[in-house]
Amino acid sequence: MNMKKNFKQAMKEMFEESSEDDFFKTKEKGLAPKTTLPVLNTTNSEEIANQEGNYFFDKKQNNKNSPQEQENSLESLSSSIPKLTEMENISGPMQTTIISSGTSISGELISDGHVEIFGTLIGNIKAKGDIKISGKVVGDITGSKIELEACNIQGNIESSSSVFVSSSAVVFGDILASDSLFDGKLKGDITVEKTITLKEHAILLGKVSAEAISIQEGAKLYGEINIANSNVYESIFQQK
Repeated sequence: MNMKKNFKQAMKEMFEESSEDDFFKTKEKGLAPKTTLPVLNTTNSEEIANQEGNYFFDKKQNNKNSPQEQENSLESLSSSIPKLTEMENISGPMQTTIISSGTSISGELISDGHVEIFGTLIGNIKAKGDIKISGKVVGDITGSKIELEACNIQGNIESSSSVFVSSSAVVFGDILASDSLFDGKLKGDITVEKTITLKEHAILLGKVSAEAISIQEGAKLYGEINIANSNVYESIFQQK
């Protein structure tokens, strides 16, 4: 700061000492006249710099939160993130795995959702959802509701719900289900907890076990029929 003041004072004295006569004298002698340099208003520039420095310093200080404020901010952020149970509730409907027509896959298929087969699968199918097959499967099938239409199945079928077999479906294997509506061709046994209905196009070579059996005209059954819990009614025919 002292150097700036000394420089300003020296320039001021130089300007005051120079006059018009000196100017013309130096011009006649071929010397360069004394000139003055513009003096910056250092006071104003320093004030501006200080103001800008204070602005950025204050802004930086404002961005510095105390540890307690940072902890409160983290708690607020974590509370806005859905918990695992909440995410499970908003997961939405089951997704469907589809094997399209003309596609052949070798290997086991395990799905948490539904499965639809229009192509060929050589391997077992295990699904938590429903299964619909209109292609060819060589392997066991386990799922909820199972629909077989225009397909060829070589393997056992197990359903926690119902099994529907259309007239254009052919199955080589056993079927286990809660209910069944059967109108196709089967070489194997059928075990149903409740009711099975053999429709007019049904051709079955094997044993049928169910609590109730309905056979429509035209259905063909070559094998045995077992009515579940038939021992309950034996007491009616016991001789006294």
